[in-house]
Amino acid sequence: MSTREQTRLGQLALQMRAILDGIDRVNAELKGLKENKESLSRQIQQEMEEAGIDSVKNNEAGLTLSVKDELVPSYDPEHFDGIFRWCADTGRHDFIQRRMSGAKVREFVENGGELPVGLTLTPITKVAFRRS
Repeated sequence: MSTREQTRLGQLALQMRAILDGIDRVNAELKGLKENKESLSRQIQQEMEEAGIDSVKNNEAGLTLSVKDELVPSYDPEHFDGIFRWCADTGRHDFIQRRMSGAKVREFVENGGELPVGLTLTPITKVAFRRS
């Protein structure tokens, strides 16, 4: 590799490092904001429940606050296979997030496992970044 190529790659690496560091800063800030949002949501819910109201409009903040019940699905891990079969048998594929764990599939193949028809590993070229 020529000195010019090394210099150019060095410049690109510095730019990438700045971007990676910036992403880390933004993600840390986002995490803090989400934690604050959850804390405030709990406080608002408590205040509204104590006041006996389930909705209020605040013109100054430009927000309508409302407390409502929501049903959230959960499953017993011991019954996952049966639930998964039920979804397939009843055509409720929309209940399942359709994604494979790439790491687990790669590990399975690396250990000699054979993938079923319709499941493939597609090679892509990526640049890996490791901070030193």
